[in-house]
Amino acid sequence: MFTGIIEEVGVVTSIKRKADIHTIQIRCSFSPELKLGESVAVNGSCLTVTSTTKDSFQVEVVEETYKRTNFRYLNTGDRVNLERSLRVDSRLDGHIVTGHVDGVGEVVRIENRSQSAIFYIRCPENLKWFLAEKGSVAIDGISLTIAEVNDSIIKIAVIPHTLENTNLRFMKVSSKVNIEVDIIARYLSRLLEGKQSSERLRDFIEGR
Repeated sequence: MFTGIIEEVGVVTSIKRKADIHTIQIRCSFSPELKLGESVAVNGSCLTVTSTTKDSFQVEVVEETYKRTNFRYLNTGDRVNLERSLRVDSRLDGHIVTGHVDGVGEVVRIENRSQSAIFYIRCPENLKWFLAEKGSVAIDGISLTIAEVNDSIIKIAVIPHTLENTNLRFMKVSSKVNIEVDIIARYLSRLLEGKQSSERLRDFIEGR
């Protein structure tokens, strides 16, 4: 479980493939603190640490995850957002992020302001029903608030702190980003499925 508050922007130092496993080496300052088997969200995707050095760590990505995330567009030298898993005694400063990427979106427009920026991101069609104005979304693992929804395109206003401390500052038009929709929206959608959706929703609201 994660919060969408990015700890550090890491640098991809190598990408290797053997059979259906992609091994990614990432340089970051907290690598010496990591333990084997620990979970780290890399661009919002929950991955397992398989080895560490004094300045980097390694994760392995199966082919299915590689195809369903923006990892397939990664190159050596690219910056990735990093967040270690949530501790039970920590504040939930962002929103509940599971680390399970729902799809890959594309940056279609960037409006740079004096310090902040406005991003317009086209999301996969099957995800647009889970996106709402003022709702939460994780973009490359960053907890963000949707300012506006226009069909499958969402507008995100990014404050200077977030711009400076995430990989958003390296984004350009056509950049691919991992998207995880709000898990509450997911459960509500499931609740509303089927012929008895109105009864399910009433029971949910009334706590029955």
